[in-house]
Amino acid sequence: MGYVYVLSATNRQVSVIDTKTHALIAVNQVTNAGDGNGIVVTPNGQFVYIVSFLLSTPFSNVAVFDTKTHSRIANIRIPVGNGINVNNKNLIAVTSDGRYVYIVVRSRNTLVAVICTKTHDLIGTLLFGGDAQEIKISPNSQFAYIATSSPNQVITIDIKTNKVINILSKSNIAANRLALTPDGQSLYISLFTNEVLVIDSKTYALISKLNVTEPFLFAFTSDSRYAYITSRNGEVTVVDVKSNTIMGKFNLGSGSLRLAVSPQNKWVYILESMHGRVTAIETKSNRVVATISVPSPIDLKITPDSQYVYTISNDAGSGAVYTIDTKTNRIVAKTLINSNPRVIAITP
Repeated sequence: MGYVYVLSATNRQVSVIDTKTHALIAVNQVTNAGDGNGIVVTPNGQFVYIVSFLLSTPFSNVAVFDTKTHSRIANIRIPVGNGINVNNKNLIAVTSDGRYVYIVVRSRNTLVAVICTKTHDLIGTLLFGGDAQEIKISPNSQFAYIATSSPNQVITIDIKTNKVINILSKSNIAANRLALTPDGQSLYISLFTNEVLVIDSKTYALISKLNVTEPFLFAFTSDSRYAYITSRNGEVTVVDVKSNTIMGKFNLGSGSLRLAVSPQNKWVYILESMHGRVTAIETKSNRVVATISVPSPIDLKITPDSQYVYTISNDAGSGAVYTIDTKTNRIVAKTLINSNPRVIAITP
């Protein structure tokens, strides 16, 4: 079993929950000022990186937590020049080999910072135009892909050299979100034009166009067999990845955006913030099998053993984490945390 880390805006606190007991076991502070809004765990589960912006300063801060002691062991300052747009969320990702953390600071330009997880040092930065929407890293840890709008482009960074090696820039790519299939072969790009582009990640050739109304976020089964796409209008589209054909759609109502596939590929859980519930879809039949009431849900993550779904909630103005047992699709625990939870991560 592991630990759940939840970052709350109130007092910039990090709450740690034991997945064995669902009990709150530690609370720490990220920074003394500013607002935290990005979190990632290294693949070996040893460190948690949390990025936040510092108000009225030309810096963004990255706090590093040791998961053995649940204490902050390092702070890394990232210079952002002309300041951060406080209405935007910083983007953070870790390479699958665990060597580097990539942070995209959404300032008036896009700044990419690279951190070495061995030393917790900032080892490089890249600056380019555009408003970053998403960052994804290839499973082999060779490339980082960043989607931006204004200008509309998908940027590829070679992780070995930390240099931009390709920019896919077309007038019809108004990128909203970007995803990479687990096998690393295809890029899925959601567009503001009610389309999803499927791009070959090596050649950047267009493989397919999928008609999806207001596409937003993606999730894939770990075998790259199915893609699940949420839309701003509440639809969920199921795609056969091999043939790039739409297999079916569900209408769950507006606000159905966040989603996660269980590591064992049995379930897809979709958070319906407008309706205060989490919907479970069985991947074998691609049908809705359960709806679980969760007040004011914000985000969700599934444990690596597929046993539990942890959903953060701003329940009645106070923070809470609801634990759903995937065997019964029922809530088995409610853990109170600080108010205004933002993001959640679970250690391996």
